[in-house]
Formats: sequence, structure tokens, C-alpha cells
Amino acid sequence: MAADLTKIRPCMLMYDIPEPGRGQPRIANPSRRLRRLAVRLQYSVWVIPEANIPYSLLAGMKELGATWDAVPFATDSAETLLRLAREALIRDMNKGVASLQKTMDTAARLHAEGEISTKEAEDRINSSRKRLDALIVDLQQAASYFEIDPASLPVQSSMETARIISGKFQERSKQYRAAATTLAGANSLDATALSAAALIDELPANVLADAVLEFAGDEAQFDALQGAFASLPEAGDEVLCGVADTDDWYAKIDGPS
Repeated sequence: MAADLTKIRPCMLMYDIPEPGRGQPRIANPSRRLRRLAVRLQYSVWVIPEANIPYSLLAGMKELGATWDAVPFATDSAETLLRLAREALIRDMNKGVASLQKTMDTAARLHAEGEISTKEAEDRINSSRKRLDALIVDLQQAASYFEIDPASLPVQSSMETARIISGKFQERSKQYRAAATTLAGANSLDATALSAAALIDELPANVLADAVLEFAGDEAQFDALQGAFASLPEAGDEVLCGVADTDDWYAKIDGPS
């Protein structure tokens, strides 16, 4: 059954935020507040129940130079409007999962290259996972205003994908630590030195894998470590580092916070 638009009274909300002039304050983008109140159709075009329009927020934006408009939707367009809203919610959930995957791959690559520690890599993954969890909660809240059936959204699959993605990095961390420990038991000064470097996250994963095979003769550990890091991006891939990884997608659609 389609939602009763006469009760929801959906409106199209549009805004434009200009680049600040010299010495002028940057206008905060309202996207992160809006995403739990409305559904984004395009970059700065939302469908929002009339009762959810944040008038005070929009007035403050206008005082700083932004423009905005709100236009009621026709009440006979319920089916089309709900289809667009559902598709937009699914799109944003999928993009959130893709953002987590990108963050994990980049963090794992940097860890494998010895650029960041295991803890730093895990912190980045955990931060991205929390952002995805918060995004899903907000999108579910927005869906409820339009009486969209939660079962029609990929909530569970998105959360399961996030769990699997996080688990992949945990496996990388586990195999890296195990290989470093194995190398420490090899009867060689070179192996001891390499193991010490690995235990403080200063040895690239591919070097550690070769060392385990050469000094410990452990083919199983070599294969396990190589397998755990097999899905890393190539060095020439366009990836960002640090917090920017987690924020990459959000920055593109939300603008400055």
C-alpha cells in the first residue's frame, strides 16, 4: 500500500551554498542533519515531509549567503515519489558500504607497507564502520517518515557486508602478527631483526612473507599472509590516506561540515 502523501505532505527542498569570499565564514552543509529527516534525490535536492523542514537551520544558512526553496509535491505522485526515495536510500547505503571497503583497503595497504601501525589501521577501520552504522540508522529514520518498508532496504545485507569487510582486516592483522611470531623463532640473526621490525609494524607484509618462507621455511604461513593481503589496491591506484579515506564519499555529497 502506498504511503498517504496527504498526511506526509512531502516537499522538494533545494539549496545552493556559494563558495565563501575572502574573509567570509564557510557555510556548513546541512546534509548530515537532513539525512535523518529527508531523502536525498540529488546532490542538494531532497524530498522532505513538510513537518521536518528545518526552518531555523535554513534561515541561518540564508543569512550567510545561501539560497533555498521548498516546493510541495503533487499528492497524485505517491508511487513515483516513493520509488525514487527507496532507490535513493538503497544508493546511499551501498555507497556507505563502498566507502568502508575503500578505507579498509587503503589502511591495509599502508599497514602492509609499514606506513602505519596495526592500531592505527584498526582505528581507521573502526571509525569508518561507526560512520556506516550511523548512516544506516539515519537512513532508516528517514525511510520511516515516508512509510517505506524497512524490508525493502538492504539494511541487513549492508550490515553483514560491513561485518565481513571488517573481518577481512582482522584476518590480515592476525596473519601479520602470526608471521612475525613465527619468524622470531627462526634460528637466524637476520630473522630476529626482521621479526623485531614486524612486531612494531615497520616491516611491509610482502617482505615479512618472504622472510617467513626463507628463514622459517613455513609455506603455510607464507600462503596465509599472502592470501590475507591479496586484495590490496595496486600502488598506482587512486586512493586517499588517513581520515580522508573515511570521509571521501561523505565529503563529495555533504561538502564541508
